[in-house]
Amino acid sequence: MAAPGSAIGLGNIWGFSTRVGQGGGAAFVVIYYRLCIFFICAPVMIAELALGRASGSFPVEAFERFRPGFKWWLIGALGVVSGVAIV
Repeated sequence: MAAPGSAIGLGNIWGFSTRVGQGGGAAFVVIYYRLCIFFICAPVMIAELALGRASGSFPVEAFERFRPGFKWWLIGALGVVSGVAIV
């Protein structure tokens, strides 16, 4: 299931960019991707790296260490499950 899912997903990503570029909207796609990377992806990645280094533990336990008594470990578990699902 991972191989067809990856192929379909990559096909849609490249297909969208190609179709938009052929229609004259390539500048929009380039700006949109850069804005997403700088304002969404990079801050989340930096926050996850900082949390992991400060806690010195695996993702599920890292969230629990900074806010004990709450169900923040679910956020760490969601990150692990998301990574496994993508693979």
